[in-house]
Amino acid sequence: MKKLVCLILCVLALLLCFGCTADEAEPQGGISFYYPMTELSFQPDSSCFASERRQVDSISWVQTLNIYIAGPESEQMRSPFPAALLIKQVTVEDNTVHLTVSNHLASLTGLDLTLACSCLCMTATELTGTEEAVISAEDALLDGQKSISMSKNNILLANAWQED
Repeated sequence: MKKLVCLILCVLALLLCFGCTADEAEPQGGISFYYPMTELSFQPDSSCFASERRQVDSISWVQTLNIYIAGPESEQMRSPFPAALLIKQVTVEDNTVHLTVSNHLASLTGLDLTLACSCLCMTATELTGTEEAVISAEDALLDGQKSISMSKNNILLANAWQED
């Protein structure tokens, strides 16, 4: 019953973010790192997610994502990740990026885990040019699941992902 209530609350919270959009005037080059806004506003013209462009030339996907999870440079955004979290492995197979992270991600539950995985999905799929992300912890369950799968085309992420 608790899990059902948590799931319903997470879905409702993300639906409130349905009007979220990424920054529209992004400079060319680099990659967008997606984070939740520091101050959430649920007005139609506001955003619960934002992105900042970073140059990450000539480093591995693991290194790039570990830079990403360290947090945003902008004070208008916040990191949704536990401080000790590390990306351990990144592989791509059939248009899906598989991310193995340290067990620290398992300390998040409910909406916090959903926000963290949503931001990680948006950033990792852009980085790797894939459509879907499967996120799993090394030896821990994520909110009772072995892995969490999200797509950038998922209805809950549709307005958070700005495509040209």
